[in-house]
Amino acid sequence: MAEDSPRTLVSNEYCRVVFDPRTQIARFTRTSAPIQSLEQAARHFGEAIAALDALGRARIRLIIDSREAPMKNDPQYETAMAEHRRQVARGIPRIAVIVKTAVGRLHAQRLGKEDHLRQAVVGTDEEALEYLTRPD
Repeated sequence: MAEDSPRTLVSNEYCRVVFDPRTQIARFTRTSAPIQSLEQAARHFGEAIAALDALGRARIRLIIDSREAPMKNDPQYETAMAEHRRQVARGIPRIAVIVKTAVGRLHAQRLGKEDHLRQAVVGTDEEALEYLTRPD
């Protein structure tokens, strides 16, 4: 594999992180696996958070692909997962969140406002890349 090819940094039951050094874009993909325990979630999302930390958050852009994430709006679950969500996005200057449904779009927009993120909520890879690569 060429040194400038995208490389997988994390791949576990709940998420994947792939980084493309040419574009400086990292992709965090939430898998379709339902969260079995908050301890497992902390371990698996912690791997992704550490990988993003190692890249140097201030210099990368991030795609959060949540199209396959199980829909769950239980308030207790949301509270528990909020810190993982914030840690994934922390310190990254521009984020594109890809969602599959209108409900997902509204949910992602609400969470982005709560977390004070500079993000676009989009429906396709092309829209995400357009947002992340356009000049400030």
